[in-house]
Amino acid sequence: MNIDVYTFAIVLGITYSIQFIIFFIEYHLHKNYKGPGWWLLWSSAASLGFIFMIIRQIKSLEQIAILFQNTLHLLAAFFLYTGLMRFYGKRERVKLLTFLFVVFIFPFTYYIFVVDNIHIRTELIWSMVTIIAAITAYDLFQYRARSENIAISICLVAFVLHALFAGLKVILLLSGSEINTLTSQKLINTSTYVEVLIVSFFWTYGLILLINQRLTSEMRRSKDHFEIIFNTSPDAIDVATLFSSGVQVSNYFSDISGHAYASYITLLAKEGIVA
Repeated sequence: MNIDVYTFAIVLGITYSIQFIIFFIEYHLHKNYKGPGWWLLWSSAASLGFIFMIIRQIKSLEQIAILFQNTLHLLAAFFLYTGLMRFYGKRERVKLLTFLFVVFIFPFTYYIFVVDNIHIRTELIWSMVTIIAAITAYDLFQYRARSENIAISICLVAFVLHALFAGLKVILLLSGSEINTLTSQKLINTSTYVEVLIVSFFWTYGLILLINQRLTSEMRRSKDHFEIIFNTSPDAIDVATLFSSGVQVSNYFSDISGHAYASYITLLAKEGIVA
């Protein structure tokens, strides 16, 4: 059975379209965070890249489509990495990223328009993917926060597996494995589509979880901060709602009234203030 490249393109396109919607929402909900905007760029670049993968089937547009498809996929990896660094308030490796892009774009363009060599082009793109995935995993491990351990672990596993897969693919290519065309039935090609779908899912899930864990951590710190202010205030303070579970008294209030939190609730109940 021949592999239908259009089916793969549609599945991957739908995947990245969903990611685009997710990060579009996350960006507008959490504009105070610097990461989601870059992750929105990542999903946008990846989506456009797969659109060009379909366009390259048009013979007259094939060369231009190949250039844009692979360049967008490389930029998507840059954006994903940059978003993670910005999320942690760190600066991405701008000089290294610029160097990698230059090292990639000139020979890649040469092997499209001057000498058509899909084998060398594939080696170039997957070498870049290996390097970026490895750098992202390394920097992410360095800057990880304990409060976000689960999300970071998911992202780290995805990046490490992606780097290992890309590195293995480069080794196989250098050893002489054939690429042929996008519709080739060889395992080295078909496994690529599966791997991209898997790591994309884990990246999306991990990044959403990362944002949620950051929000939870900030809410916990905010709650602890106000509780410290409340309990160390020199004034007698009580906070009451219509429900007994909502009554809270400061330490100073307890000292001067002689009523702790639990006994104060009982006192208010006797007075008919709370039920």
